[in-house]
Amino acid sequence: MAYVRPHPDKLLSSFSERVKLGNAMGSFANFVDLMSENQGIDYLPRFLKWREVFGDRFTLRPFVRSELHQQDAVSDFFQFVLGHDNFSIVDGLVANTSLTVPQLALLREVHKTFRDKVKAKGKKKTPVINEACSALGRTTSERIRESGLGQGGAKFQIPARLADQIRDRYAADAAALDAEFFSGTPMASALEAIDTKTTTKRQSLKAAEYFPEETLVSFRLFSSILTDMLLEHPANFTKLAARSRTMLAAEKVKTKQDA
Repeated sequence: MAYVRPHPDKLLSSFSERVKLGNAMGSFANFVDLMSENQGIDYLPRFLKWREVFGDRFTLRPFVRSELHQQDAVSDFFQFVLGHDNFSIVDGLVANTSLTVPQLALLREVHKTFRDKVKAKGKKKTPVINEACSALGRTTSERIRESGLGQGGAKFQIPARLADQIRDRYAADAAALDAEFFSGTPMASALEAIDTKTTTKRQSLKAAEYFPEETLVSFRLFSSILTDMLLEHPANFTKLAARSRTMLAAEKVKTKQDA
């Protein structure tokens, strides 16, 4: 079983995720071009291969709220796996909500500090260091979300000037995916509705445009300390970051239970 996000949603979620992990330091327009060139979300060839391997056992579900059981992905998954609705989901799981534009801008600061340190120390970006950098991004993003820094900002949206480009680029893939795997047209319909996910407003990813200088100075200071630790012991840093995320999740569940 697999879920597939409509193309506009996937571009947005992938861009935010790559900013969080330090793998996208350019503009969203550059990211769209890169994904187009490397065919990163040309879905049909990928899922046809899945079906070749698994045959009739393979099911593809559209990651579209209106198509999901109770309009929720978790409920949809268990309804499919169990084959019935006689279940309940325990509240308390930490939701993986998307970050706001100011929060993404803060993460850019973290990864800029990391890149500057790597260059200054003459380090090479080994797989171990890259994994530690991703762990830094994941951990920091969760702490930013928990702290409330930048939470009042808007979520990142597709610049309106790119809507036609994206619609034209993925129209054939969306239509083919609908024809092969779905009874309706969830992918094509979502692509046609791309204008509902666009904005004409400027979306700067420069933290200085959202936060006072004293906040940025403090943030950069602690980013510098964490980066020094990361570069000295990247494997240990990755383990400690994972432990920190587990502790944060446990604290949130306990606080909710105590309340």
